Amino acid sequence: EDKPQEPEQKPVEPEPEPEKIVLESDKYTITEDGYIMNIDYNTTIKEFYELIRTDFLPTMVEDGLEQEDENALVKTGMVLKLSEGSKYTLIVKGDMNQDGKVSLIDVSKLLLHYNEQKGYELTGAPEKAADMNVDGRVSLIDLSRIITLYNSI
Repeated sequence: EDKPQEPEQKPVEPEPEPEKIVLESDKYTITEDGYIMNIDYNTTIKEFYELIRTDFLPTMVEDGLEQEDENALVKTGMVLKLSEGSKYTLIVKGDMNQDGKVSLIDVSKLLLHYNEQKGYELTGAPEKAADMNVDGRVSLIDLSRIITLYNSI
């Protein structure tokens, strides 16, 4: 009598390991050139960590030293290092003087930069912090936004 043939067993291939998430965020803009933008002023390191996703161990660095106090403010120019080697410079919107807050000093810095006042040109991370609407340039819109923001504080 004919037995029903069993289906041919194929060797089971192991599932490929899911690719590790280097860095993602629904809140922040992560640029290809290594910046994390759109961080609100007065954001603590703890709050920042809650709004990013990574499969690697993050370390916050300020002025070359590891910042271990998670209640400290995120400041423009701080660096997020991941255990796999990536580094990202943090940009707090409107924080040109790199203290994690928005003050009259920041408003003045943006105004002087916008007016191309000699000796007050912003470069690097502070210039990126002046780009309030993250469109890649510092314009009258950014000046208007920082004044509105400062007046709401």
